[in-house]
Amino acid sequence: MSAAGAETSAPRDTILRSRAISLVAQDIALNTFLRAYYHLLVDRARHECDNAFDAPLTTDHTEAAREEWLATMNLLTPQSMPMMPSFEDMWSEALRFLHSHRQLSDNELPFEDYSWVMFDEVEYFGSLHERITVLIFEDLRAIPELKQWVNNFIAAEPKYADSRSNFLEQRINRPTSTPNILPDLDRAVEALRTDGLAVRIIVGFFGSLVLTAANYLWAQDGVITEEHIGPDIEPLMDDLRSLITRPFANVPLHVRQQIARINIRGTFRLLLHDATTPANMAFDVPELHWGMFRSFVHGLHQTAVTHDCVEQVREVLEVYELSGFLM
Repeated sequence: MSAAGAETSAPRDTILRSRAISLVAQDIALNTFLRAYYHLLVDRARHECDNAFDAPLTTDHTEAAREEWLATMNLLTPQSMPMMPSFEDMWSEALRFLHSHRQLSDNELPFEDYSWVMFDEVEYFGSLHERITVLIFEDLRAIPELKQWVNNFIAAEPKYADSRSNFLEQRINRPTSTPNILPDLDRAVEALRTDGLAVRIIVGFFGSLVLTAANYLWAQDGVITEEHIGPDIEPLMDDLRSLITRPFANVPLHVRQQIARINIRGTFRLLLHDATTPANMAFDVPELHWGMFRSFVHGLHQTAVTHDCVEQVREVLEVYELSGFLM
């Protein structure tokens, strides 16, 4: 889909459009409302795929969607949202929204259309985005009062430029006094150290990176084989792109901006380099596997000490059940 996009066929007087217009001067409130609408669309699409159209609103899935909608609406002040849309109204509108973009009748949402909405990614303003996100953007851009706001919103979104390994740069940026520190993790924790949830997201991503590197060495019997590195990293690259390019998901902009700066390829090779030093290679492969997590946790703790956020990092390690590696 081009930046200009196709005009949507949704009616002009939807709750989405009217509420977005009323909140256009209140960025935080509008972002909160749109994020809630995005999740409602996701839940409605899943509901239509998994259940008959006339499934009662008392199903567990629908109740979970209702609770999430109401919880998000409660974050808005009466001044910003004096007339909170009811869940039932939004649930019905979400189905009309999905149907309007596929020109479906009111009693069908076959799996191929669910897949088209939920899983397809399209190029939009130079980046890949979920189609469901693009549909929301295009629906709002069709309204003159909202077009510039949407354009500015998209322009502010972080973009990820895949880079070469930069393994040597990763080593150079590592302080010699703290050999276990991962430079990109250190930078992100320093920037986000006062935000416990943000630190948790960052540590979780790097934990997945360490696990992938450990599994790679396990599968390769401790031998680095260059041709196998790319396929192992690619799923992480996909995860990173998804984290960055989902503006209505539950990862705040300032966290996604830090994630966009992570050099996965360089960090992955740095982890392999650390694990395959002569001293570490004296251990058998299972011990090497756990040793990589010990080094990761010790390096993270060193980062926390440097940036005065030990308490936040220890709480995150407890959440991921990694605190035992500090002992």
